[in-house]
Amino acid sequence: MKTRKKLLLLLTSLCLAYSFAPNVVQAEESISEQQTKSSMLSVQFLGTNDFHGALSEAASLSSNLAQEKNNFINQFPEGLSMRVQAGDMVGSSPVNSSLLQDEPTIKVMNKMNFDFGTLGNHEFDEGLEEFNRILTGTAPKKGQFNLETENYPREASSQQILIANVLKKMTRRFHIIGSRML
Repeated sequence: MKTRKKLLLLLTSLCLAYSFAPNVVQAEESISEQQTKSSMLSVQFLGTNDFHGALSEAASLSSNLAQEKNNFINQFPEGLSMRVQAGDMVGSSPVNSSLLQDEPTIKVMNKMNFDFGTLGNHEFDEGLEEFNRILTGTAPKKGQFNLETENYPREASSQQILIANVLKKMTRRFHIIGSRML
C-alpha cells in the first residue's frame, strides 16, 4: 500500500511538473514500439475544483466520475485511475455543509474516493488549524460552534493533501499540518 501511495505521489508530482514545463524533450525513436508499450502505464486523473461543499451536486459528480473510471479501466485494465480535487473543497459552502463546518463534505469526498487534494483560498477562510481539524475529523472545542456541529459524527479525510508553499507568518517556516498533509 505504501508503494502505491508513493507511486501515486510521484505520478502526481510528475504530471504537475510536466504541465508547467515549457518544453518537453521527446524520447529517442530508437526504442522499439513493443518495449515502449510494455513499459508504459496508462494513467487517468479525474478531478474537480471549487466544490465548495456542494453536497446537492455530489451524486451527479460521483456518478460521472465512476462512469469515466469504468470507461478507462475497460480500455486500460492495467491502468491507474486517480481522483484529485484542486482546492476549494470547503468554504463558501451552502448551508447543508457550512452549518456543520463543512464536515459533511469530508464524508462525501471520502465516499467518492478522492486520492489527493490541494489547498484553495477557501481552505484558509477560518485558518489552517480549523481546516486541519475538519480534515482529521477532530471534534471542535465545546462551545466553539453550534450543538449540531459538536455532536456531528465526524470522520477523517482519506485523501492526501499536497502543499508546497504555505508559510506561517510568525515563524516564516513552511506550515505542514495534520497526518494527511504532506
